[in-house]
Amino acid sequence: MEEYFKIYKIMYGGTSFSKGGKLGYSIFKFALKCLTILKKDSQKKGSSQKISGSILQIILTRNQFNISKALGISQNQVFFERCYSKNPSVRFYSRKKLLAFLYNYPSAVLQELSIQKDYLLKENWIRIIKLLWIKSLLKEILERSESIKYLINYNDHSPYNVMIHQIGKDYNLTTIYIQHANVSKKFPPLYHDINLLFNQKSLDIYRSVGKISNKVELIGDVRLKYLKEFKGKPIHK
Repeated sequence: MEEYFKIYKIMYGGTSFSKGGKLGYSIFKFALKCLTILKKDSQKKGSSQKISGSILQIILTRNQFNISKALGISQNQVFFERCYSKNPSVRFYSRKKLLAFLYNYPSAVLQELSIQKDYLLKENWIRIIKLLWIKSLLKEILERSESIKYLINYNDHSPYNVMIHQIGKDYNLTTIYIQHANVSKKFPPLYHDINLLFNQKSLDIYRSVGKISNKVELIGDVRLKYLKEFKGKPIHK
């Protein structure tokens, strides 16, 4: 778990990094202990569907969805918690399914929370349970979908996307990173097999933080596609 948070701790260390807090951590652990007394972890697999096609893209935010939409990559979009697409064929895993995961695997979640020694990770218990949930679903999808060859990530520094990349490599997939927002020198060096960036400035920033050995292509800032025509009086300054 520590490796998934390594980049995030550098970029957002301190109180702004926390998601859950100390009090919430203690209360949630107590609730899990009570649940483990009442029931054992489920032996059944989840409800992930088999996916056909060679591309799998994981979408976690509206901005990431907009990038996917602008590029016309409609194949196999998988959403967690919130679904921004009106396409009925997308895979959407809601918060209700996250709660079901916690109910079915309280012992495994409790064990993961209990082994955390870093106080920052303890205060991020909400992110930890989401990581466990996404990992479980993603591995099940990949085990059922042998046709998938490419895994698209729209972020390269959040714990979720770091983990998603690692799972992709574990399954021998070609990993693709597509930039979704501005970057800074706090970002990690490029590490996906293929990296699609907005512009030369983004590439220069990534070059300044580390050596680039994998493939890089400049695709333009696709967010500009959604700019509405400006109808007011221009402000030249």
